Amino acid sequence: MNLFGINDLCTETPETRIEYREIQATVTTEDPKAKEVLDTKLQELEKLSAHAVSTQSQQVNLQELVDIFQKLLSPLISLLVSIASLFIIISNKYKADSEKWAFASLGTVLGSIWLK
Repeated sequence: MNLFGINDLCTETPETRIEYREIQATVTTEDPKAKEVLDTKLQELEKLSAHAVSTQSQQVNLQELVDIFQKLLSPLISLLVSIASLFIIISNKYKADSEKWAFASLGTVLGSIWLK
């Protein structure tokens, strides 16, 4: 025993054993049922793969539509804001504060188009 009441582990010799085990060789044989199951699973995976490819092509088409929509919508909104601003500026029906907003929005639209 040492100072703390723990056995000194270094003085004990390790125990060694020899065990004999039989190793069985695995022989592979082709099982028709297992082959059929694997073939059906392979066909299902091929169908899923084809479906994934077609879905991906549809997503690409949707992205193209979104890009076209954004390209068409941005000039349309700019045109509508410009027309409304010009109407407010040209007609003398609105107060000075409204005309300031019209000049600011017209300047923003024209600046975003011409300064790009």
